[in-house]
Amino acid sequence: MKRKKAIKHRIEQKTADRKNARARKRLEFRLIAKGQRSILRAQIHKAVTEAKAKA
Repeated sequence: MKRKKAIKHRIEQKTADRKNARARKRLEFRLIAKGQRSILRAQIHKAVTEAKAKA
């Protein structure tokens, strides 16, 4: 949640004026999706390394 807020804040500063609201939404979605992907990748990596350690 904290990460989402930080991302939103950063984007709001980049796209301060009102007419960029649509672009801001798109950027937000893309960045948040990217964040979720990297979190998932880290979890998968951790699981794989643990499985290798057990084997």
